[in-house]
Amino acid sequence: VERISSASDVKDVLKKNTNCNIIRNIIEHKYQYDMNTSVDEIRPNYNKFYCSCKNSVPQAIICALEANSFEDALRNAVSLGGDSDTLACMAGGLAQICFNIPQKIIKKATFYMDENVKNIIGLFYGCLREKTQKSYESIVWQKNNYDR
Repeated sequence: VERISSASDVKDVLKKNTNCNIIRNIIEHKYQYDMNTSVDEIRPNYNKFYCSCKNSVPQAIICALEANSFEDALRNAVSLGGDSDTLACMAGGLAQICFNIPQKIIKKATFYMDENVKNIIGLFYGCLREKTQKSYESIVWQKNNYDR
């Protein structure tokens, strides 16, 4: 549960702050992760598969924080080696909060998806829109009933 909360907190911190030093300090203080390294400092000794959050989550966050674009965050993560697909997934998920995913990447990824995957993604976004609409309707209903 702590790690799920951690991911949610990181997302909220990224949405509210643009200063990388503030974000690093919040994450370091709250989760005792070492956030004082750079991608260049991590790279030489990282080319391993780690099974713990402390050896993958901070590194992915650093990859996202040091990026100049969505694609740069992915490149940072892949350059570390090891379980780079997982690192890139985490770094990309965080980076998309700060940067738009380029249309060329979306288009290329969609090209490789079979119809089943495209349908699942469509259903997911449909449910997300429906949930968002229901949440909005619930907020409006509550406001209208409490204002009486």
